[in-house]
Amino acid sequence: KKDIRSEARNFSASLSSVFLLKKRDPQSKNLLEKAQQLIDGLLAETPTRPTTATPPPRISRGGACMG
Repeated sequence: KKDIRSEARNFSASLSSVFLLKKRDPQSKNLLEKAQQLIDGLLAETPTRPTTATPPPRISRGGACMG
């Protein structure tokens, strides 16, 4: 299983190379810039943590019984 962070970095690098090819198209340029900014921002803000899944929080139920 690939690491999502390394996949995001590879995708961001691919966007950079596509960006160089598509400079003439303003709409593509804008979309590629925005996508790259989002990926870079998420990579910068996401802390590195172990890939173990955290269990969902347990919902505590009240002890009052209706009946």
